[in-house]
Amino acid sequence: MGGGDIWDYVGNNIAYARRIAAMVPVAGTPTPDVAKAQTIATANIAVWVTHNDGDPEVPVSNAIGYVNDINAAPIPPTPRAKVTVFHLADHDAWTQTYDLSL
Repeated sequence: MGGGDIWDYVGNNIAYARRIAAMVPVAGTPTPDVAKAQTIATANIAVWVTHNDGDPEVPVSNAIGYVNDINAAPIPPTPRAKVTVFHLADHDAWTQTYDLSL
């Protein structure tokens, strides 16, 4: 599932969100959506987002915005959502995310 698809699936409704224990969206395309972020927080999903700060296709602000919105929910998840930003100038954040040698 792509980074954008996981935001849409899990944030769509609480029934879908409760099917997921944790998520690692990589360079997700959707702009942050407060309602989806609150659904994710309500379901207490562990979220770790990764993105490249020089991504020419998707702004890193999407990742940061979603994490901020999740953590700002009336009842934030435990653990709190986090974001890791790699200093790379392409859309390929998954290589860094899944490289076990790093």
